[in-house]
Amino acid sequence: MKRDPYRKERVADVLMRALMQIIHQKSAYFRFNDITISFIKMSNDLRMANVYCRCLSSTGPMDATEMITDLNTRAAFIRRRLAPLVHLKFLPALRFYYDNSLEEENRFRHLLHRIRQG
Repeated sequence: MKRDPYRKERVADVLMRALMQIIHQKSAYFRFNDITISFIKMSNDLRMANVYCRCLSSTGPMDATEMITDLNTRAAFIRRRLAPLVHLKFLPALRFYYDNSLEEENRFRHLLHRIRQG
């Protein structure tokens, strides 16, 4: 039997939609209201979901650390709310990480700008 090469992406997409729904509906449970999920990386066996997110009202790295800590401590709560929304044989464990891609992009642009100026 052939494996579906896009299964990881499809599961990640379904999880992202369901997670966003949970986070916005249950925003009273979280200390940060405007959390957005950037992307999800699934493990090969679909048992682990690494969720990369950011807080739009974050004012610095301390807020980002607090947000990720808050989400990781509530991962079991989120996973229980996720179960009825996502119909999978195994519901993946959730690990939350801060998405620093915007900061990396700005740093990279700044470096390119400095190189161009000489």
